[in-house]
Amino acid sequence: MAFSLEYDWEDNQVRVIAEGNNSYLDLIEQFEVIISHSSWTLTSDIILDLSRITDFHLTQHGLNSLTYWQEEHIKQFGRGRFAVIAPRDLIYGMFRMWSAFLEGKTEMHVKICRRVEDIEEWFSLQS
Repeated sequence: MAFSLEYDWEDNQVRVIAEGNNSYLDLIEQFEVIISHSSWTLTSDIILDLSRITDFHLTQHGLNSLTYWQEEHIKQFGRGRFAVIAPRDLIYGMFRMWSAFLEGKTEMHVKICRRVEDIEEWFSLQS
């Protein structure tokens, strides 16, 4: 597992960068660190960058567990933006399913893209 967190509180944003082999449990651990940070607000944004991973263990059970965990912590995530950069087909598809599971259950605006440029464009349109 290799995650790094880049905090940019001036822009009210956290970038989660995953490298190497990861799983949904690793991701939940990072989310717990983020939402417990003293500068986290209900309008903070998260960018989850999965472009550097070599393997991401996310089964249907893992997807359900990730969704359930987020539903349990939905109030702490607030109404910011949650962007996922997932260039690989399988991971892109799994996170699209995850966003569909969360639809209507959260105030966060969720976007799953394959390229960083798509996320940057989405953020500029949302501002």
